[in-house]
Amino acid sequence: MKATFSILAGFLLIFSSIARSQGQEVVRIGDSAPLTGPQQMSGRDNDNGLRLAITDLNAKRIIVNNRKLQFELDSEDDKSSPAVGMRVAHRIVDTKAVAVFGPFNSSVALPVSSVYHAANIPMLTPAANPSLTQQGFHNIFRIDTNARQLIGTLSNFAKQSLQAKGALVIDDRTAYGGPVADLFTKEAIAEGIQIDGRLHIDANEINYKPLFKAIKDKKPDVIFLGGYAMQSALLAKQLRAHGIKINLLVGDAACTQYMGALSGAAAANVYCAQGNRPLEDSDAGRAFLARYKSTYHVDALVDAVRNYDGMMMLVDAMQKANSTDPAKVISQIENSRYEGIAGVYEYDSKGDLKSPTVSLYTFKDGRLITYRP
Repeated sequence: MKATFSILAGFLLIFSSIARSQGQEVVRIGDSAPLTGPQQMSGRDNDNGLRLAITDLNAKRIIVNNRKLQFELDSEDDKSSPAVGMRVAHRIVDTKAVAVFGPFNSSVALPVSSVYHAANIPMLTPAANPSLTQQGFHNIFRIDTNARQLIGTLSNFAKQSLQAKGALVIDDRTAYGGPVADLFTKEAIAEGIQIDGRLHIDANEINYKPLFKAIKDKKPDVIFLGGYAMQSALLAKQLRAHGIKINLLVGDAACTQYMGALSGAAAANVYCAQGNRPLEDSDAGRAFLARYKSTYHVDALVDAVRNYDGMMMLVDAMQKANSTDPAKVISQIENSRYEGIAGVYEYDSKGDLKSPTVSLYTFKDGRLITYRP
């Protein structure tokens, strides 16, 4: 009788082990992005990159702690609004998301970062404002190059390649545009470029004619605009319409195919920088661009590939930690190195990339192209 009981107990143990190994865990991933409004093209680009990654992951057999993971994306429209972003953050935390991607806008990312920090879940964001990772929050990982690294490259390009001696700096008064304009001012001065003036526009302004008197009076060699694709395209088109031919430098938020489509031929003298390897230079990059286009019928913008890479890095950390516990995943990302399509993801103590990649771009016939001297 004892032998029979032992055999039965053994079978039960085996069956229990099989059941656990065949179990499934649903892993919720939050995404906070502007899915409507003027910046919806960027928001949907980020969201699309995540969806491609999750499709690939769910097609595989990702096993963590003897359970097959099934990933679900909770896409939330933060409307580029700090107030809406706060509501989105609390909603994502309440759903027990294992991680959140975004927000895209620094003006949203900065205030909501405290919510995700308090919940102790990984926050993987392309937001460029350097202050974001200066808060001492160990859960924030910037999946793109920060603004300081990008703008330093751009200001050096202005001096060395464009031979700029004077620059006029404009910003759109946002938590992205203002700080990147400040950074350009600082970096340009360090390069020996004279700042001929600092002007401001409202983020929703569409008439830039009031700027033109200062531009004509100052006669700068270059203009730097801290703003998004819409503002950059409007400025480029209006400069061209008024016969003002000048090199225009813009930040990474405007360094997109969308900017090219909006501005067309007017973007011929526009230069910008991205924190990616040129995707067309690698097999993996070309494959990603082609797949994105065939799936969504539009070109990928800046951060789709970064969100794709970020999702893959996140799951790599789960596998190495053998856990989906956010605290363990955070610890693993802090101590890991992941090779993605756009670059290497290895972090310093603040949550910035240790070895950022910066590439320069310009526009031709309304299309963003890699700058090649």
